[in-house]
Amino acid sequence: MEHRCGYRRDINVNVRVSTRAGVSGFGQLCEASASGARLVCSLPLAIHSVVILTVQEPSAAGSRRIRLEAEVIRGTSDGYGIEWAQFAPGALRTLYKYAESEKAGSTPVEIEQPRSVCS
Repeated sequence: MEHRCGYRRDINVNVRVSTRAGVSGFGQLCEASASGARLVCSLPLAIHSVVILTVQEPSAAGSRRIRLEAEVIRGTSDGYGIEWAQFAPGALRTLYKYAESEKAGSTPVEIEQPRSVCS
């Protein structure tokens, strides 16, 4: 049964994967949607464990980190299905733009931080 919400996009972004248990390594986000993504990595991740994904994004002003938190929902033959801790996190839009600029071979430009509509 599919649990995905939203359109899945190919992004192919390298990420640093960390768990609350102190396990860390590298992986790749291959597809993402508003509710989650597919993560390929060689780390042994337990179902329902929380993972922190970090991307070093180069920009015109140096580099900055994009950080996303997710829960491992299922293991597959080609990675893990993860669900974002927050539905459609603002950093996901930044990741989409970063992935598009990487695919085009251009240097990413500074991306405006999403503003909260709630106070």
